[in-house]
Amino acid sequence: MYEKNLIDSQVLGENAKKSEHKESIKELKKSKHYKINVGARCTSSKPLSFFLEVVVYFLVGFKVNISLLEKKLMLLKELETKGFYLNSDDDGCIYGEINVEAQKLNYEYEQISLVIKNYLKDI
Repeated sequence: MYEKNLIDSQVLGENAKKSEHKESIKELKKSKHYKINVGARCTSSKPLSFFLEVVVYFLVGFKVNISLLEKKLMLLKELETKGFYLNSDDDGCIYGEINVEAQKLNYEYEQISLVIKNYLKDI
């Protein structure tokens, strides 16, 4: 299941440096309940950093499914224990982000995919 060359950190970094906002994001996986992004950003204090972002769509549609909300909450707790910084916006999503060394991006992506699958396997 491990996809060794899915993430090219060199291309991400180059795109971030060229970008007006000094950030580059690539979507790796998307479902109706979550998505996983990888990104790079340049700041004045840190020339180039890489991150993984998990976006959890907390409310999907108009029907509220308590069981599904509980699974998503458990996933968010797990992300937080793994060091993800969590925040939200007014769009019904919760965003989790963690900085990752460039050479570990593919491995960490695979690991976080397994965590998500563990919590959301029944949906």
